[in-house]
Amino acid sequence: MSFFEQNLAIMEKRDPELAALMRSDLDCSQIEVLPSHQPDVPTARVTLPSGEKVLLHNMEDPIGSAQRSAEKQEMKAGNASVLLGFGLGYLALELARKSTKKHLIIICEVDPAVLKTALRQVDLSAVLDSDYIKVLVGSDIPLQEWIHKLSTQCMTAQVDVILYGPSSQLHPEKYERLKEIAQNEHRALILNRNTVLKAGRLMMDSILLNFPEVLQSAGVKRLENLFKGRPAILVAAGPSLEKNVHLLRELDGRAVIISVDTALRLLLPLGIKPDIVTTIDFNKINFEKFKNVPIDQDISLVYHPGGYYESIRAFQGPKFTSSWVPNRVPNWLMQYVDNKGSVPSGTTVAHLSFFLARHMGCDPLVFIGQDLAFPRKQVHAGDLSLWHIDMSEMEMIEDIFGEPVGTMTSFKHAIYHFEKAFKDTQATIIDATEAGAKKQGAHPMRLREVIEEYCNLPSMDIKGALRRASEEPEAVRMDELLRDMEFISAELGLVKKECGEILGVARKLKKKIDKGEMDDDQFVKLSVLAEKLTQAMDSHGRALHLMGEQNYALELYMVQHMVATIDEIEDIDQKITRQVERAAVYYPSVSKAADIFKKPLEHLIHRLKRAQELKALPLLADATADDWYQRALAYSKIEDRREALQSVEEALTRDPDHVPALKLLTRLYLDGNRTREALDALERLQRLMRSDRKLDGLMQEAQAKHQSWEERTARLKAEFAGKIREESLEESGWFYYRTKDYQRAVSKLEQAVEQQPTAEIYAKLGHARLKHGDTEGAVEAWEQALALDPKRADLFKELGLLTLDQGHKGQAEQFFQEAFLLEPDDAESCEKLAQLYLERGAYAEAGICYENVMRLNPDRKELLPQIVAMYRKQVEMVCSTQ
Repeated sequence: MSFFEQNLAIMEKRDPELAALMRSDLDCSQIEVLPSHQPDVPTARVTLPSGEKVLLHNMEDPIGSAQRSAEKQEMKAGNASVLLGFGLGYLALELARKSTKKHLIIICEVDPAVLKTALRQVDLSAVLDSDYIKVLVGSDIPLQEWIHKLSTQCMTAQVDVILYGPSSQLHPEKYERLKEIAQNEHRALILNRNTVLKAGRLMMDSILLNFPEVLQSAGVKRLENLFKGRPAILVAAGPSLEKNVHLLRELDGRAVIISVDTALRLLLPLGIKPDIVTTIDFNKINFEKFKNVPIDQDISLVYHPGGYYESIRAFQGPKFTSSWVPNRVPNWLMQYVDNKGSVPSGTTVAHLSFFLARHMGCDPLVFIGQDLAFPRKQVHAGDLSLWHIDMSEMEMIEDIFGEPVGTMTSFKHAIYHFEKAFKDTQATIIDATEAGAKKQGAHPMRLREVIEEYCNLPSMDIKGALRRASEEPEAVRMDELLRDMEFISAELGLVKKECGEILGVARKLKKKIDKGEMDDDQFVKLSVLAEKLTQAMDSHGRALHLMGEQNYALELYMVQHMVATIDEIEDIDQKITRQVERAAVYYPSVSKAADIFKKPLEHLIHRLKRAQELKALPLLADATADDWYQRALAYSKIEDRREALQSVEEALTRDPDHVPALKLLTRLYLDGNRTREALDALERLQRLMRSDRKLDGLMQEAQAKHQSWEERTARLKAEFAGKIREESLEESGWFYYRTKDYQRAVSKLEQAVEQQPTAEIYAKLGHARLKHGDTEGAVEAWEQALALDPKRADLFKELGLLTLDQGHKGQAEQFFQEAFLLEPDDAESCEKLAQLYLERGAYAEAGICYENVMRLNPDRKELLPQIVAMYRKQVEMVCSTQ
């Protein structure tokens, strides 16, 4: 059987679609197979359309070169490699031979003809028949999808990119793009790994604390196409938000306003109530965004189930969440809840806002405050920053005007994910940030024009529509859920107990090994017992899997050090020795993780059971104020603030002077930052009871919170009132010129000259018309400018350049002469004029101009021989005329 048939037989089992492509009639005529200096080791030469020939492997020793290249790669288990370029497959084969089990290799070959040639010439079975190698072929390879898919399956920690040089010579742009994608995905994996390593336990705790709230929240599926065709304004908290935040007041009911959590502390004091706030952050610092913020009950929250629990509880209005998130614990729990739908959360809360708006059918999707850069070393608008810039982390990228601006790695990663999402979005995407990083696929506009062009719509009750959508949370199979949670809790208890037993046996075995007593009966009995206990531990697979994320470091250690392969060692004594060493690392960590998981899980079970009991015993019409107070107290103890508030309000409906209910109401209002209502309740309490330390403490807390918020509101209103400034038509036109939207630039500048015909505006209009392709219009505008201000040397120069491009050299010379007379120190005008003089033989004049250029730019030494030559010609001309 030929290499081709042998290779294809494997490929047809593994990837039938690719095999069919390889069997098709591919044009391989540009590839010439050549013998190398090594026997039976061919190389190949590819002829490019330009005629250039590129060797895929050297003639001397193709395999040796591949071996040396492979030696430079680590190929650790738990990592992945992306090989960009296949050649005849020698490097791929060496990487396959070197790589350890569970090291992923993704191979990208842009040219199918190259792969077909390799299949004909080389035995590639080691590459094609591996569970850990994927070959991707074609000019449009979905590399990011495959990295994400395979890394999720195999717990990939990072991605190493290997660019095969000869392949890169054949298709430099395509391989450079694939390299960029692989590097971006590598950064994503590193960020994700670091997040889970540092915060696995925090995420698990938040998910378990949030779960009763998740059950009571409506699913995001209820928001699908809810606002189809209505604009969405996606408010982020970047520095540029300060410029146009005031315009949001005009959009109430006309566009869906979706704010990231950070921006809320700025919007509310300015009297702006977004329709939706999004939050995903699981860190406690996230609560600082909501601390002491009286959040209006009309504002909806869309949140990640793993968001910080206090942040989510701070909202008392409509709430929406997702069923599917890429975490084990919520996916386990959500099996017992009807599908809530899902919206990708991305890597930042701004991504969630974008995906949510798209899910709701909004169009256009308009960003404001989404700088993702800091030109003034400022991360957020106003005083919203909870952290500061480390200047050592700053990198330079392109801003919306095509100029360099500072950013950092996490922002670059956010931009990458935005741009990837934009490609899959049908709605119009507008970046009305008016500053910050360029985002490919988002069209820069000013918010004022967005409002005028897209938001001239009838007002609708957006907040009412959201409230109605939130009223029916998805059904829960509570009995099944509780049974499974209790089962896992019991399993965790057994895991902890058995870990202790295994460690006890392992210590005894270690002593025997250290003493060399590996042949006596007691050692054999201990070994058998250890094996039995280990097998028993394996029976708790589900519980161990659920613990994994908050014990991710251990899982990663086990994968990267191939600890599981210890059980495959054939030598019994060596196997037992390694198993004992493994036990000392593995089981203490597992025991601790089981304990960490069990406590919050049992707390959740208690909360859900108690809520179920209360639901099963509804109060009847004859229930007293005290009955309702006791019910409120019960809900308060299981941290169900919403039910507690409803119950205490029922109590006070029956008895407005019920002191314990008023105290509980005050506490609930304070916890929800409803300080005005808390103060009202406290005033009622003061009339009903004698003052005591507890009541005084509540009053002081309420007054302090209320005063702090009032002061913040007054300060920000005054501060931002001074920042409001409507841009002129001229400024608007120049903004669009700088963002290369020349059609809008011309329109705005034409309106500006009608309103205020100045030389500067006409000058800018000329530039905009020229860029827009209207040469005559540009000349007309510049002539108007010169009529108003004849001393504009810059415009004479522009007219000179334009007429020179058109071939009108005499006219160009006149324009440059005018420019030179007005601005003798403009080296460019002077040099252009010198060239024109030189062409028509005016050597003396040309020499004078070049001397002037030399005066302005002393480093232009190359002009000296030209100047000397010109004066010689001038002398010759003078002599010839005498």
